[in-house]
Order: sequence, then C-alpha cells, then structure tokens
Amino acid sequence: MAVWRYLVLGFGLLLAAPALAQLEFDYMVGVAEDRYDTLVLNARRDGPPDELASGFEKRAGNVARRLWVIVREQHPDVMNARLDVLVLADLAVPFAVLGRGKIIADRDYALSLSDEAMAAAVAHELAHLALSHQKKRLALGMALMGSDVPQRLDQRVRLAMRLSSSPAESRAIEAEADSYALKLLQAAGMPREGLLEALLALRGRMQDEAWFSDVAPRVASLRAELGLDPSMP
Repeated sequence: MAVWRYLVLGFGLLLAAPALAQLEFDYMVGVAEDRYDTLVLNARRDGPPDELASGFEKRAGNVARRLWVIVREQHPDVMNARLDVLVLADLAVPFAVLGRGKIIADRDYALSLSDEAMAAAVAHELAHLALSHQKKRLALGMALMGSDVPQRLDQRVRLAMRLSSSPAESRAIEAEADSYALKLLQAAGMPREGLLEALLALRGRMQDEAWFSDVAPRVASLRAELGLDPSMP
C-alpha cells in the first residue's frame, strides 16, 4: 500500500513540475521588471522634465496608446500594460522599453526626432513588448546557465539577461522588432519611413559604440523593405 502512495506522490510531483517551473519563471520576470522600474524611478528623482521633454512625453504617450490598441488586437495574450513615456537625460541607450510598459527615451535623441520618427521609434519598442522579447531573452539565458545557477533570484536574473545578450541574439531581436514595427505603423496609417529616420539618427549617435556595426545592416534591410537603394550610406 505504501508503494502506491509513493507512486501517486511521485506522479503528482511530476505533473506539478512544469507548473512550478512556470511559476518560478514568472517570478523571475517580475524581479527583472522591478529592477528596471527602480532604475527609472531613481533617474526621475530630480524632478519633472523641462517643457520640451514634457511635450515629447505627452505626444509619444498618445502615440504609444494608439498603437497599443492595435497590438492588443493582434496579440490578445500580451499583457494589458499601462504605457508611459519618460524622457531621461544621459541614457546609455537612446530608446528602450521596460517590462511593465515604461518607454524611456534619452532627451537629446528624443528631441532630435520628427513626429514621424518618434512614432516609429515607439512602434519599435512596442514590438519588443508584443513579441515578449524580454521573456524570451530571460528564458534563453536560463537555458544557457547550465549547472552554474546562482541561488538568489536577482542574481539569476542578471546572469540570464547577460548570457542572452550576445551580438547574434541582439541582432535577431532588433530585426524582428523592426519588421513588426513596420507592420504596426502600416496598420495605424502612419508613415513607415519614420523608422528609417529614427535608425539613421541612432546610427549617427552610436558611431563610437561597439555595436554601431549592428545598426548598419538594419538600415540596409529597412531601405530595401521601403523600396529604396540599400547601398546608400
């Protein structure tokens, strides 16, 4: 009789393992999002942005919410995030989206964009949310950890994100986001050429960065998609 009890218990644990693994993964996603949210909140402790940056936040926020309606129609399983656009000074990256729908933009880069380029940059960042890129990167990093897994969850999150940040993986993710952004802009009736302007501004800003070479193929691919000469500088 005791043998059957052990068999039933073992079978139950076997069935529960995937659910427990998913629960742990979801918790790790939350840890990552909390970490990024804290970084943003710390960066805004000095007070509200100036008038120009505040105007950009309002315009970009309106565009983000308009595009997000389309994203939710196409991806009903994606999170129902409250979207906010925040302009910060001296960011390491010009434009990015955090896990809970906070889009952050470097002030100098943001204010250099036309409204069409701003909308395209927002569309690109929403593509990362729609396609669950952060979760995919976290899952890939966890798979790459192997047996060397830190005990603390926050350390595991940092290690997983670092392991999944290879140049090849980053290029694939950015290309996928560019492709979806074009479709999103078209669905919203917005000029797709704005994405080319946003990328060219990014390329000009990142000339001295190690990953500048990753932007050039994106520009060439986008020119071809828009029916322009991909060999143009």
